[in-house]
Amino acid sequence: MMNNVSMVSGQPSAGDAMSNGNNYNLSFPALPVLKTSETIGTAQFKKRSNFKSSTVNEIITIPAQDRHWDRNSQLEHEKCKEAYMKIGKECNVGIEICVSKTMDLTLQISGNRVNVERAKQKINTFEQTQIKTTTTPFPKEHRSTLLGKQGLNIKNIEKRTGARLQIPCMKNSADIIYITGTKDSTKKVVQELEEIIIKLKSKIEKEITIDQRHHGAIIGFNGEKVRKLQKIFNV
Repeated sequence: MMNNVSMVSGQPSAGDAMSNGNNYNLSFPALPVLKTSETIGTAQFKKRSNFKSSTVNEIITIPAQDRHWDRNSQLEHEKCKEAYMKIGKECNVGIEICVSKTMDLTLQISGNRVNVERAKQKINTFEQTQIKTTTTPFPKEHRSTLLGKQGLNIKNIEKRTGARLQIPCMKNSADIIYITGTKDSTKKVVQELEEIIIKLKSKIEKEITIDQRHHGAIIGFNGEKVRKLQKIFNV
């Protein structure tokens, strides 16, 4: 059945238009609007969570020659392991310790990324500050030169580096020097000793014979002329 429509100049009246509009809305209701957390352009999408795990695994390898404990001392091994486990508890991370046949040390650190970084820094500090004794080669024929007058040369090296040096007695024929200190200080001593060896090897010794009658003229009063020659020619 058709509705009556009042026409004015060929157009439906306002009342008829409203009535027809209501009938249309009843017949074709509007679609429900989705509630979303994020809108892109005119289309609406639910925001996806970009979840990433904060747990990481880091592996640190410490070569045997860089380790600050006596390889033959089980007690030292246990002390260092306890120190690493203590760092793990302080930083709230897990630490697994493995020692290879060649005595290289491997540490696997697991946990929150920030905590793992803290643990790595603490382990590095621990390794750098541990005291150990190591040896380095040094020609025994130059031991007296290394010592200096009243051991002054050795004392100066120890003061500059913070390490302690021990020179074997003259009866010991081994070409070695004992160094006790941190990893950094022992490294500095080794570098200085290597430089000294290079300088000593570059020196040339030559003997000349001078008539005894001229000794006084060459030496001078209280050795003044000899010292002057040494200063001029750096010998």
